[in-house]
Amino acid sequence: MKKDVISTTYAITLFVISVGLMSCTKKDDTPLLKGRWEMFVGQDPTIAGMEEGIDNLVYSMELNFEERAFDSDNDLPSGGKSYGWMDFSNMSKLYHYDIDSVFALGDYRYRIVSVDNWFNLCVDTLVYNPETKQIIYGKDWVFEYVPDIKPFVGEWETSFDFGSEYVHLNLYEKIKSPDEYPFNGRECYGWIIYDTDVDISYRLITSVEEIHYDYANIKCVFPDYPEDGEHEFDLLYNRKDSSLVINYETVLSKIKKNEIKEL
Repeated sequence: MKKDVISTTYAITLFVISVGLMSCTKKDDTPLLKGRWEMFVGQDPTIAGMEEGIDNLVYSMELNFEERAFDSDNDLPSGGKSYGWMDFSNMSKLYHYDIDSVFALGDYRYRIVSVDNWFNLCVDTLVYNPETKQIIYGKDWVFEYVPDIKPFVGEWETSFDFGSEYVHLNLYEKIKSPDEYPFNGRECYGWIIYDTDVDISYRLITSVEEIHYDYANIKCVFPDYPEDGEHEFDLLYNRKDSSLVINYETVLSKIKKNEIKEL
């Protein structure tokens, strides 16, 4: 029943927008935006955010106006994938919008229709600055373009009271592992060495299940205990300090090129 109401409202909204657009001229040089944009907010203004001391809040959006390329978190009236999403969530509330329709108005302006977490249809205008690659949302929210720098290449390490952890990555193409046991020169996407006072464990990265900007999901095996099967890890890259976070808890610092160790 709720979806029927949404579809009816959606159709009316699109009709009103379309009529309004009849007097607008679409410029041929208006690009179809594709990529990721972020706006650094800093301190979370909500009570929950202030209590938690959140001072690194970021609003973000990811767009592909060329095609419906994104799985939607919310049910869209079109019933398919979305043209992108916008997320302005904080510690108190989720503000996630899935974009269901895009209209290029010309002069680098775009009218978008999205659905939020409460099944509301929202109509917004985005303005793109081709010189700075910024997007202006609303009156004064400025989002900076985030290039895909392919960060999961290099070496990271951390030390703790009873040992250390070392990670070597190249998630974009296979490389040769060290010739020494237990790696034995096998092709892989990297390796992890966990060295403690008790023993040393080795993991070989055998597959990259997902990789997107600063997030990756990988699978590893113990090369000396193959019967143990595959183990899955989530990796996050922190652009601010180039650190690597494993499974949202272990933080490793990137090793500079002149400090890179040989195994």
